[in-house]
Amino acid sequence: MLEEKLADEPQSLRYLESIMTAGNRARTLTSKLLTFARKQPSEKKPCNINALLQSDQHILRKSLTARINLQLHLDKTLYTTCIDKDMLSDAIFNISINSLHAMPNGGELVISTQNCHITSSSHPQLSIPSGDYIQLSLRDTGSGINADIKEKVFEPFFTTKGESGTGLGLSQVYGFVKQFKGDIQIQSEVGKGAQISIYLPRSKQQTENTPSVSAIKPQTDPSKNETILLVDDEPDLRELASEMLSSQNYRVIQAKNAEDALKILQSETVNLLLTDVIMPGSDGYQLASQVATNYPEIKILITSGYNENTDTQKDNALSFPQLQKPYNSRSLLTSVRELLDG
Repeated sequence: MLEEKLADEPQSLRYLESIMTAGNRARTLTSKLLTFARKQPSEKKPCNINALLQSDQHILRKSLTARINLQLHLDKTLYTTCIDKDMLSDAIFNISINSLHAMPNGGELVISTQNCHITSSSHPQLSIPSGDYIQLSLRDTGSGINADIKEKVFEPFFTTKGESGTGLGLSQVYGFVKQFKGDIQIQSEVGKGAQISIYLPRSKQQTENTPSVSAIKPQTDPSKNETILLVDDEPDLRELASEMLSSQNYRVIQAKNAEDALKILQSETVNLLLTDVIMPGSDGYQLASQVATNYPEIKILITSGYNENTDTQKDNALSFPQLQKPYNSRSLLTSVRELLDG
């Protein structure tokens, strides 16, 4: 409405556009801050990192794009560690995307695992007790990191991406590693790439037979033709979720807001609505309520970057299943499959 009123005042309109841009950036940053600061109970379970990497590699390759050659060098005798698997997946993804940005013209990312015994003399730079650890390393052939920046990369809000970055990615990685009694190290030279190594303590517990992404029941029967309407105003996140779903043979239709989603529903048969909460215009709860009223046969899954506690949610008479962001492929595909089979 303000834009219409200021149509004849170009200077004021430019000011308004600047304010709106800043507001949108603040909204995104606030969501990331809440995720970063939230003290959620972690699901600490025995984990075989090799199995986790093999499960996630398809989505990781898609995210890195064809210009990055991803290599996995995995120690077949790798120890078990006890961590939150979803948090580790997020950490690997964060580091990998940083490597992608450091290789705009293409390159190679090597992810390796190995067992190691840490002592104060063998690894004086690490702040962890002596003992057996798993070393998870991600090495790229990118632009490298100079010494001044290397000292700051784990600080909240530090970013080399200018306006497009929030500086929370590697801070989250650091927080995860420290939460599980590990440590993290960066080795890099400008022009020679970078290697980030995560050290996680060995666990005596055996891993559970947790299903990998490939073991999750896929939608493979073409006659079922299960269609998911994916709604998110962030194009990168929308595209990533679409890749995850498409990998399991779902038909995915994308929409950037609630208005577009409702138009699509007028002409498409949809089995499940997957929508973000915070979007321009109508939010995810409002969209979900309209869909539940007008298309009761459609299953609904809401994704959120933090625990909502708004009047919108309190006043909503309908309760919808929610998937917490950031999610990985395993949690997304499991939630979707359970809803469709329910």
